[in-house]
Amino acid sequence: MYSAEAATIFLGAFFSGALLILLLKPLAARIGLVDRPGGHKIHDDHVPLVGGFAIYAGLLLAWLIGPQLGLGTMNTLLVAASGLLFAIGLVDDRFQLSVRLRLLMQVAAGLMLVYSNAVLNDLGNLLPGESVQLGPFAVAFTIFAAVGTINAMNMLDGVDGLAGLVSFVVLGLLAYAAAVSHSAVQLLLALTVMGGVAGFLAFNIRHKGRERASVFMGDAGSTLLGFVFAYLFISLSQGEHRAIHPVTALWLFAVPLMDTVGIMLRRIWLGRSPFSADRGHLHHLLMDAGFRMCQAVLLIAGIQLVLGAVGLAAQHAGVPDYVSFGVFLAAFAGYAYLIIRPWRAVPRLRSLHRRLDLAARDAHQVFIGNLSPDTASLEVQNLLREARKARSFELYERIDPETGEASAFALIDAGSPRALKPLVRDLRRAHARIYWRGRQDERGIIIRQLFPRAEKNDRRSAQRSPAKTDQRRRDRRGECRLLDAKPENPAILLMPPPAQPADAPEPESDPAGSEVA
Repeated sequence: MYSAEAATIFLGAFFSGALLILLLKPLAARIGLVDRPGGHKIHDDHVPLVGGFAIYAGLLLAWLIGPQLGLGTMNTLLVAASGLLFAIGLVDDRFQLSVRLRLLMQVAAGLMLVYSNAVLNDLGNLLPGESVQLGPFAVAFTIFAAVGTINAMNMLDGVDGLAGLVSFVVLGLLAYAAAVSHSAVQLLLALTVMGGVAGFLAFNIRHKGRERASVFMGDAGSTLLGFVFAYLFISLSQGEHRAIHPVTALWLFAVPLMDTVGIMLRRIWLGRSPFSADRGHLHHLLMDAGFRMCQAVLLIAGIQLVLGAVGLAAQHAGVPDYVSFGVFLAAFAGYAYLIIRPWRAVPRLRSLHRRLDLAARDAHQVFIGNLSPDTASLEVQNLLREARKARSFELYERIDPETGEASAFALIDAGSPRALKPLVRDLRRAHARIYWRGRQDERGIIIRQLFPRAEKNDRRSAQRSPAKTDQRRRDRRGECRLLDAKPENPAILLMPPPAQPADAPEPESDPAGSEVA
């Protein structure tokens, strides 16, 4: 398949899926095919569940145009199994079917997958010099793998854009593997479903022009995607001329697989049902650590891209399967430790967020630390005047419990989360200009966002003894008291600073806090 032909197929699936969503959105609202707010959901309106139509349209497109392009024909039984899962997903989105019935339908789809000649017969050389053959367990293991992949995608679909963007990355990696191995049918399917996912993402992912998703894929879309992945992984990893090794499939599906297994282990560890809903997924931990939803989605998709590329690179480099499998297990162990102990993971993720200097979720204040209590008000006013920003601020004094030394910090209200990053940037530039003109910064003033903290994610609150928890909190933070609160005063704060020669002495401050020459 030429690159121009592949691009045409992808764009055809993209526009078909996007047009189908546009046509079905009004109908979905009328018939009640919407996701209603409540429970663990973070949206507060009724969102149409029509994203799965774009994905199924991509699959049907691959089935219809494959023979015309001379690329081969998809097995009709496979298309029927996909239609069964899609239909059951739609009914579940509208009427909430029982878990037992959905699981039964997924097993039936797995059986249809087996009868379409997509069977896991071997798992590769997971042992040195020996291939792991499934033999009589091949059918049962294939069904188990298919059902697991379906539910992994269903559990990943937790926030806007996450399941769609991760699926887009995985499909892109699978399309590359299929193209390299000249697996025409699998390449066509990956491209068309990838186009359908892109058409869905046009309505689902958040960006500057859209604060919330306008459609969801629903169970119909997530279960269908999981089934497509199961077919592609099995068909590409089996046979004499396989495109990928079975262990490579683990790397290509690493994030959904690790997140699902890790969160189920966490629930079992806490004595709960592994299928109960909670807010312990990786995207929830990232958002608790201050990452905005779009930042968390892009980071997780980036992790999947890196892990998938590692798996493909290891295969092309000739790394033995058992070595690649051991490294994957080590990566999963680290991931599981992160998921199982969120009170330790969230502070570390918060530190990562701070080092990346990203805009924090729900933050709207600037923190200016390491100020002198005697001159703090003057220093903050000078910063605001140099930055030409009129903002109110509050000053706090903190006494170090070990040394007894007093320091001060200021909190400046940015007005809105969107204005926070520009304000931090302007204050840092103002501080650099003041320091460049020869004024000393002996304490090392810190200017950053004030990160919102959640008590449930503070590792100090994980201690069993409340008395020890309170004592550690006092030891770490010390006592803080409000020194002063300056109202917004544009007439004063926006006055240009007086010009001073480079060798001018440092300004002093009188007891009232006003600057004197």
